[in-house]
Amino acid sequence: MRGLFRHNRNNQDSCAICHMNISEDQNGEINGMNQANNYIHCPNGHFLHIEPCLKNWILESINCPVCNAPYNRDIVTKFKVIAEKINNRREKQQKQEQVIQKAVEEYEQIENKEIIPSDIDEKLFRSKKLILDGNYAAALNILFDILDNKDPNNHVAKYLIGKVHFLNQRYELAVTNFTRLVKSQLDYPLAYYYMGKSFEQLNLPDKAKWAFKHSLSNIRSLINKPEIDDVKESKLKIIVQKMETFISTL
Repeated sequence: MRGLFRHNRNNQDSCAICHMNISEDQNGEINGMNQANNYIHCPNGHFLHIEPCLKNWILESINCPVCNAPYNRDIVTKFKVIAEKINNRREKQQKQEQVIQKAVEEYEQIENKEIIPSDIDEKLFRSKKLILDGNYAAALNILFDILDNKDPNNHVAKYLIGKVHFLNQRYELAVTNFTRLVKSQLDYPLAYYYMGKSFEQLNLPDKAKWAFKHSLSNIRSLINKPEIDDVKESKLKIIVQKMETFISTL
């Protein structure tokens, strides 16, 4: 069985979870665990990275994901406690994110109700409604029409295209669009916010934290602008408060 996971040419095994290579230096190995080289293996020789593969897997099972052989009791005891702590922290973060998301959506609803004076803004308003209705294809048609035929630098259209990609779970495209936007419009907190959420879905926590911090910084700056009315300011302050707490847990 072990041969299924061996790369003979490089004398390496691969992790049964992520399939990335594992160094086969067994110095310091105890009961199938080698913390120095970040791996464990089951009695049948199937390898897992300790970080993050084992810590995620052991929340689901204390047996090998390949052959179902039980891991050494010492390994299970040690890492199940750690994994449970990680899981509890994730649940707390998810609850905090839900609160932030609700505040962001409420802020966007305020913007959506504002008076629409121009043809472009009317199209943006229609595209926002289509997005809320889940009609993403129709929304994209309007948004691309704005950029292609009306205003190629329209920041709102660019943001909404990125958001549609996020809602469609096309996270890499979302990141690409948001990155282009913030390069030309640095103070766009919602773009950074959804960029952070996209990075989370792509399992890039450091980049997600970076984006959330930029979003928070942008929101703080936005609050001080004279065109922000009391209702918007109140919503933005709620987002700041919740996001500060959330970022501190990342």
